[in-house]
Amino acid sequence: MTFKNENHRTRFLEVVENVNKRDRVMVAALYLLTADSKLWAISRSALEGGEIHWKRIPVTHCNSNTYTLLFIARDLYMDTGLVTLRDIADPDVVSGKLFPIVYTALTIARSGLKLFKDATAEIESIEGSPVC
Repeated sequence: MTFKNENHRTRFLEVVENVNKRDRVMVAALYLLTADSKLWAISRSALEGGEIHWKRIPVTHCNSNTYTLLFIARDLYMDTGLVTLRDIADPDVVSGKLFPIVYTALTIARSGLKLFKDATAEIESIEGSPVC
């Protein structure tokens, strides 16, 4: 499983242990939200009752990467259709550094965590229950 850095991995594994891992879209959105420390700082309080309350996430003072991750996560979660495949393929929208993160999130949304054996094993050991 691709993580932006060790902090991303730690944040994601902490938050995902408290959500329904069968909700692939939720897990994918959380993967994106935890990829950036600033983004997670402004969005973590919006996670409540097994849902992400997007209106609670302030968009001010976001850099372009934070903004990109936020809006791809929101579009994926809410299925708004505002982010297109062309946007994701455009290196001016999704930088080369963010593209593997976005790709991993799309893979999670499509197949869940079962494809990522390392993360799955760690999550199962934390929670003691199957991820898939």
